[in-house]
Amino acid sequence: MSNEYSFLGEKIREIRRQKKFSLKDLAEQVEVTSSFLSQVELSKVMPSLITTMKIAEVLQVPINQLVENTTNNIQVVRSEKRMKLGIPGSNILRESLIEGFDHSLQIFSVELRPGQFSSESLLSHASEEVMLILEGSLYVKIGDFETILNEGDSILYDGIFPHMNGCHGETKVVYIVINVPPII
Repeated sequence: MSNEYSFLGEKIREIRRQKKFSLKDLAEQVEVTSSFLSQVELSKVMPSLITTMKIAEVLQVPINQLVENTTNNIQVVRSEKRMKLGIPGSNILRESLIEGFDHSLQIFSVELRPGQFSSESLLSHASEEVMLILEGSLYVKIGDFETILNEGDSILYDGIFPHMNGCHGETKVVYIVINVPPII
């Protein structure tokens, strides 16, 4: 068999082991022989679509996790090549740490100077948001909740709640923001 699809067998074996299935147990539940499944994992034979669907079902993973060759989706973004983005209602620029807008998440690096806020008013959006403080201190307001996050602190919240944040203190704050799903 061509090595073009060798990733399929490798992924099946990796996920099977992560999920603590023996080769025999998975083969029985998929209704194939252990020998056949071993040959699939070694990329000696290609399973049918139906068999691949059964494997995904038993392993409880989406079929695309098995059949998409994600090794081609590796992305390196050099700091000087980061896309700079403004957000409506916001007075700062964010640098995207990934290229493109076709991902299931969005990740930005943000830098605020003393007295600067992420937006002029409370904003909301339909995604979860995680922030990790890399340097300095960040004031965070989510609805009636307020806190100060320091270097190394993180926070997770539902972006549907009106929120904003700002630099707290006399030195800049640098932080990472992750939105799932993306807001832009």
